[in-house]
Amino acid sequence: MGAGLVSIGIPKDSVLKYDVALKTDTTKPSTEDQTKGKLHEVKGAIRQKAGEVTGNPNLEADGRAEKKAGKVQNIAGKIEKAVGE
Repeated sequence: MGAGLVSIGIPKDSVLKYDVALKTDTTKPSTEDQTKGKLHEVKGAIRQKAGEVTGNPNLEADGRAEKKAGKVQNIAGKIEKAVGE
């Protein structure tokens, strides 16, 4: 991955710092759950709205389901954090 970034003009020292950061990710699972949950909530809201605007009930329902699943994942992350993982 690093060579590809350097080839498009990103400085090599920045690429090395990025690679090291990826390899030493110390994010707690609860934080990851909260982040992923929020992402799914946003994606779901966008899909739901797109379904409403286009008159596509399947897309709207899929969006609503993804948004609810994201809320559940976000809450699970909050609970894990409160309990101490």
